[in-house]
Amino acid sequence: MESLLKQIINQNEVVVALLGRMVFPENELKNIIMKKKKKPEDYIRAYNLCDGEHSLTEIAAAIKVSTGTLSPILAYWKSIGIVYEINETGRRVYKNLYSLKEPKQIEIEDAKISGESEQTSDKQQAETPQNSNTP
Repeated sequence: MESLLKQIINQNEVVVALLGRMVFPENELKNIIMKKKKKPEDYIRAYNLCDGEHSLTEIAAAIKVSTGTLSPILAYWKSIGIVYEINETGRRVYKNLYSLKEPKQIEIEDAKISGESEQTSDKQQAETPQNSNTP
């Protein structure tokens, strides 16, 4: 019975990975994960550590950030469906859709530039006075 359960779990993981690749192709998934990050490659590593074996604390320690920094990121990833939580023997661990290859240097630079340009755009919008109906 335990062997059958393991087979079913494995089959489900394969299906989730295949569907994940269809909905979130690798380049798109990398862009989501690396966007607006100072060290985008660390967050690819964090995503890959969401393998059903690592907790928030372990993942945060591996990429040298606080749990307070990583927690909202994992919550966001969970909300958009690129990771999900598993409770293993009273321990909460995270599972990704599929593992990603380490990003190329150009992808890292693009993610940093993309994040900087969006931050500049956000700042400019905040500084622009709102239109009013008064002459």
